[in-house]
Amino acid sequence: MSSDLERERDANRKLQSENKEFQMLKSRRAFVVVLIDADADDYMFREEFLNHPDGGQKAADEIAARIEDHMASDGNDIDVVIRAFANLKGLKTGVLKRGKMGVHVNPERFVQSFSQRSGMFDFVDVGDAKEGVDHKIRGKSTLEPSAYSAD
Repeated sequence: MSSDLERERDANRKLQSENKEFQMLKSRRAFVVVLIDADADDYMFREEFLNHPDGGQKAADEIAARIEDHMASDGNDIDVVIRAFANLKGLKTGVLKRGKMGVHVNPERFVQSFSQRSGMFDFVDVGDAKEGVDHKIRGKSTLEPSAYSAD
């Protein structure tokens, strides 16, 4: 009889512990991470954003709002983390060449205002490494293994 009582106490303690753990997990906010290939041939940001002094912020706001709307339709309350990746030098050349950004506009300002919009938003210059954006999004290094050695 005492062993039955002991098993019941152990089961009750385990259940209470699992309930506390569940409540802690439940109280954590969910988030979604959005990875953007901003190096795409048909540049994804609208001209009105590219040519506005705070266009990066406006672009970040619109992306976040669309994602939040989509997730809310499923009944989810989430935070949005946005990471946009591009070869900034190549991007600057491309948007100027296609006339999507005026010559008086500073593309670096667009990138800065995008990143400054929220602590959860970043626009990352991956440099001019071949397939740099693809490697960044896939989580792979753009450097050859020999580049890491101290030879």
